[in-house]
Amino acid sequence: MMLLGFISGVLAVLAVSGIYLELQERKEAQNNRMKYASQIRQVRTLRKKGMTIREISRRTWIPKSTVHRYLND
Repeated sequence: MMLLGFISGVLAVLAVSGIYLELQERKEAQNNRMKYASQIRQVRTLRKKGMTIREISRRTWIPKSTVHRYLND
């Protein structure tokens, strides 16, 4: 009986830990989306100012293939 209580307690802790980790992952994903949105705006702004894809890539340290993708989305 005591073992069952211990196992239930361990499972409860694991469940809470799992929920916490899931919330942390969601928060990280949201931060990443905000970061990428900022990069996309920056790339598009620089392109509107007449910069080439190579210049944008060098200035922002974003690979040329990613600059292309940001501009084509």
